[in-house]
Amino acid sequence: MGSQDLKDFKITGVVAAPFTPFDSDGELALEKIDPYIEHLLANGVKNVYICGTTGEGPSLTIDERKKVAEKWVKAADGRFKAIIVQVGSGNLKEVEELARHSEAIGADAISTIPTIFFKPANPKVIAEFLQKVSNAAPTIPLYYYHNPNMTGVNFPMNHLLDQVVNFPNMRGLKYSSYDLYDLQRCLVHSGGQFDILYGRDEVDSTHLIPCFIIIY
Repeated sequence: MGSQDLKDFKITGVVAAPFTPFDSDGELALEKIDPYIEHLLANGVKNVYICGTTGEGPSLTIDERKKVAEKWVKAADGRFKAIIVQVGSGNLKEVEELARHSEAIGADAISTIPTIFFKPANPKVIAEFLQKVSNAAPTIPLYYYHNPNMTGVNFPMNHLLDQVVNFPNMRGLKYSSYDLYDLQRCLVHSGGQFDILYGRDEVDSTHLIPCFIIIY
């Protein structure tokens, strides 16, 4: 993608966050992704967010995560508007490796949680982390995954957006917090230039326009 394409990239509509299928021995069952894709497409779903919380990405090995991402991209064969790969991990080098891999296989966007054992001290530290992820995969849109219930990392996200506003491929947030006040501040940040994907589907979506709901 060129710089203008990155700037204009926007997710619209429902985004499904699929499960990662396993067999009874705990091994990946990649063949089950094919009918999963057909089911989603038949029901009008045009975007997927893979290897996130529901997809158990942080619990998979690096090799497993690559195989899952490769399968979704290959089997979908361009029929989704966006395949977003969650690349967050316990350390930066793995995140960078997964970001480069997602870019190389033709995923449409990437997303990442922060490192969560040694947690970032403030939004500036998260921004420094995101800058490195951005540099690892500079031609693919990047979303920060804000899920404080799972990560234990919770800062006002409008403060993070202040820090990343000039990152060329930083497109926005997957926002999975119940703090709707902070959410509204993010929606209007920088004239609404950021794409905010809301990930608490149990919250009444009628209050969240113009957000787009993540189902998980």
